[in-house]
Amino acid sequence: MGWWPFSRGDVLIQLPKYNYSPGEIITGTITIKLKKPIHANSVNVRLLGEELVTQRMGGKTSTMTNTIFDFDQPLDGEKDYPPKTPLTYNFQIQIPSNIGQQPIENETLKTVVGVAQALGGTRKRIKWTLIGRLDIPGAIDLRKRIQVNIA
Repeated sequence: MGWWPFSRGDVLIQLPKYNYSPGEIITGTITIKLKKPIHANSVNVRLLGEELVTQRMGGKTSTMTNTIFDFDQPLDGEKDYPPKTPLTYNFQIQIPSNIGQQPIENETLKTVVGVAQALGGTRKRIKWTLIGRLDIPGAIDLRKRIQVNIA
């Protein structure tokens, strides 16, 4: 992503690949490029797995989201982050080997999914997102989201 004319900077995520299997380790780098110095709480990377359940009932379609995995890894702490010189952080995140076997824990969602499945109008999929973020107190964080595939 290029620099936005009014932004304070950019967060870039680089991965050697975008397709992974349960149990693998996601390795990559996050690069922070700032236009001006910024005091921030932290730099972190987060792997978020969300189960999207789409159901059709009575001609209406609705989608519910259930978080099945949420791991946040700090890469740097509170300090003044300098401008112009890119700051690069390496990371590794282990994907759980049992990722496709986790049951739905929300009882309401479990009931809705069960009823909808019985009626044949449900589709489930899991969306995996890596998020790189510079946590800036009292302001909008700088962040980058990219989708990865885990199957």
